[in-house]
Amino acid sequence: MADEERMHLVSHEKTESNESAKPTAGAESSEEETAFEDVPVYITCPYCNEKIVTRTSFKSGKYTYWTSACLCIFQCYCCMWIPFIMDGLKNVVHTCPKCGSKLGEYTRFRMDRIWKKKKKHRQAQHNYTRG
Repeated sequence: MADEERMHLVSHEKTESNESAKPTAGAESSEEETAFEDVPVYITCPYCNEKIVTRTSFKSGKYTYWTSACLCIFQCYCCMWIPFIMDGLKNVVHTCPKCGSKLGEYTRFRMDRIWKKKKKHRQAQHNYTRG
């Protein structure tokens, strides 16, 4: 396990102890959905109530298909299969290793993440003082 994955797991362990006092609504809550990334995370499974490190698997998503379509548009027909074998272009599905239930999915191509980045950039442009 790489050092950055260990740090990621430790940081989620600390936030999990803070969130354990809050009642959880299940895997569909927006707080837990944002916690999932492309590395395994340390959480409490809402189905079996065990503290676990999630098992990750990869699945083709919008980003995979868009990349393949762009390669096809630029007439790279012999390369359009490459996004389907690269894990860095696929969505990450998090499952519980004990009960096997799906806990969440990290999608690579989400418009709300792109919009947040643009929004922060726009706010930074307008926060200046006249002197």
